[in-house]
Amino acid sequence: MRNYAQLFAICKAQGFDYKDKVAEITNGRTDSLKALTDAEYREMMLQLNKHNAHLRQTKNFEIKPGDKQRKKMIALAKNMGYSNAVDALNNWCMQYGKYAKPLMQHTENELNHVLSVYENEVYSSYLANLNK
Repeated sequence: MRNYAQLFAICKAQGFDYKDKVAEITNGRTDSLKALTDAEYREMMLQLNKHNAHLRQTKNFEIKPGDKQRKKMIALAKNMGYSNAVDALNNWCMQYGKYAKPLMQHTENELNHVLSVYENEVYSSYLANLNK
């Protein structure tokens, strides 16, 4: 099965035009994804994934401190029904948070505290109100 979304995401992230990659794989026969054989598609994805993995290694990709806490807070906010969880969390952090700054500006230690409060008070209250 072809995963065009993955193909487009890799091409966008790496600055490639997918039509150029299709033409390269087919030796200029076509630039249409639909015209690719399954074998050509697999080969193109293999090459793109190898290139993508190589670039990640050479960029020394590092996860920002506090990333897990931010992701957990965003997931909790989404579970609470916020369509734009980051904006909702920024507003909450500014209005009720101990440090009165947007979510992405918190240090890892600050995020540990903010997450604890959000999870144990805000999210717990939300869940309790659902059961009423």
